[in-house]
Amino acid sequence: MIAAFNVPHPEVELMLVNGTPVDFGYRVQDGDSIDVYPIDDSIPQSRRKTPPLRPDMPQPPGFILDSNLGRLARYSRLPGFGCLYRNDYCDYEIAQLADRQHRMVLTRDRAYCDTIITHGYFVRSDQPISQIQEVLH
Repeated sequence: MIAAFNVPHPEVELMLVNGTPVDFGYRVQDGDSIDVYPIDDSIPQSRRKTPPLRPDMPQPPGFILDSNLGRLARYSRLPGFGCLYRNDYCDYEIAQLADRQHRMVLTRDRAYCDTIITHGYFVRSDQPISQIQEVLH
């Protein structure tokens, strides 16, 4: 259901259905009340103890960028981010490397972001300077 509203799954921290935490496998029923919280501080204090949808992101974060973000890869190295980028990585390779090396995937492909990525971010801007500002935020 949240994919229908273009919400990338890796950016979701908590989903509540009728006040109960659920995972991405939950099937929506008629009359359900659904609350979806992003990865930030907006989660109600009473829900902070609920099991996470995915393991915590290792700190400091490292990144792997898909082929749509070559210029962002160059800009991301300037502030010292650990970034992997090759324009010939296939989606499966990116997901495997991200999992094995505990990296967050940065992508402009929303459909890919919702499938096999554990930690990821859908970069909304198509301008490299704005993209680096998104990542820094």
